[in-house]
Amino acid sequence: MARADGDVAFNNDGADISQRMQNNMAKFGRERALKIFADWTDLIAEGEIAKEMPHRLKGADRNSVHTVRDWGAGHFMHDQISGFHRDPTVNAGVPYFGLGMLAGNLEILDPTTLKTQTVPIQGLHGSAHDEDARLHADEMDEKGSV
Repeated sequence: MARADGDVAFNNDGADISQRMQNNMAKFGRERALKIFADWTDLIAEGEIAKEMPHRLKGADRNSVHTVRDWGAGHFMHDQISGFHRDPTVNAGVPYFGLGMLAGNLEILDPTTLKTQTVPIQGLHGSAHDEDARLHADEMDEKGSV
């Protein structure tokens, strides 16, 4: 359980996220939540898998492909965008853009090469990113401008 307590306390994106996780754990009762988290982590480490096979998608639902990939240098990513949200056929195949919200970066992933790029976003008046300012809601227009 001590490892679970450390896992909850550690976070590379700052105390704010760690504090929120601690507060959410406390809703269950701290000791109870840590035991649940530790038990779950141990089961996964021991190779535990689901007791029942998930159902297979049927019909048009099978036409969807979802790939999950960690990108953005491990930063908390917020509001990723990869095309014009009003018409997904516009800008198809362009890189994915996401905000490293707490780190102050624009993260870019090229889906064809899987190469990533980090672009620091300056604070006001050219200063370093202000950790109290949360980058939020990236958008792309029909011309591909972010």
